[in-house]
Amino acid sequence: MLGLCGLSKDYDIISRGPVKAYPEGFTTWDKLVVEGPCSLVQFIEQIQQKHHLKVTIVSTGRVCMFNGYLPGNEHADRLQESVHGLYERIAKIHIIAGRRYLAMEVSCETEAREDVTVPTIKYVF
Repeated sequence: MLGLCGLSKDYDIISRGPVKAYPEGFTTWDKLVVEGPCSLVQFIEQIQQKHHLKVTIVSTGRVCMFNGYLPGNEHADRLQESVHGLYERIAKIHIIAGRRYLAMEVSCETEAREDVTVPTIKYVF
């Protein structure tokens, strides 16, 4: 079971409540794929439509691209930007020439507002 990290829990000490795994039993090698190029809102909508999950936070590396928990919806203006363009703007770096993907981490919830852990998302643009 080396690398197994996606198991549902009745109680998680960090979130202080239940956490669902999607898909159940995923490993560090598993990835969900989102095809781009697309805007941040389209990225979020693809996850919602394909996997039936509400995205609450989107990040890549040390760059937080979207946080739905911020007061006043502070990141709403970011939703129409392209994902890779937004990353470059916030990180203040250019993506290496020839690179066609970003490894994205997202926090999600079910429709019943249960926390969900998902594998890394490979965003291809």
